Amino acid sequence: MDWLLNESGDVADLVLGETWRSKFREAVNALSNSEGDFNIGPKDVNQGIRFWRWGS
Repeated sequence: MDWLLNESGDVADLVLGETWRSKFREAVNALSNSEGDFNIGPKDVNQGIRFWRWGS
């Protein structure tokens, strides 16, 4: 499994497969370091998770 997004009312759960856990962590760390505008996920970019910094 790559990932799964579950919605229930006002709550959303993102479940990450082992393959993408470290990539997701790296992406969040990159955002914390003022980096952004990238995608992680399978080769099909439409199946990926996009990251970008909002504001300055």
